[in-house]
Amino acid sequence: ALEANEIRTFRLANPTGAVVSSPSQTSVTIIDDDLVYVMFVNDTYRFQEGEMGMIQVKISNPIAMNLEVLINGATFPQPNVLTNGPSINELLTFQPGGSMVIDIDIDISVVNDEVALENIE
Repeated sequence: ALEANEIRTFRLANPTGAVVSSPSQTSVTIIDDDLVYVMFVNDTYRFQEGEMGMIQVKISNPIAMNLEVLINGATFPQPNVLTNGPSINELLTFQPGGSMVIDIDIDISVVNDEVALENIE
């Protein structure tokens, strides 16, 4: 949600030619139905082995209260190739008035892939 629900209270007072009776007060809750979408900036990222990479997460609209998003995932190794990541398990917090894009740095390193690939041939 973009903002918290809002509650308004209304009271009857000082009528002309009538008397206020019960209930003379009511509350109205304005339910926030504005949706905020969380998404990756790109649907595909490409990095060279051994590089540091950056993926980005963004929200669709400015927000009025903190929004937390858990990002997690890991690389699935190729057969017979030992990998060393990347693995992501990070809680991102978008803040009101803050950036609508958060960068996540990941290490794209592969361990002994030349040796492992040579063993397959």
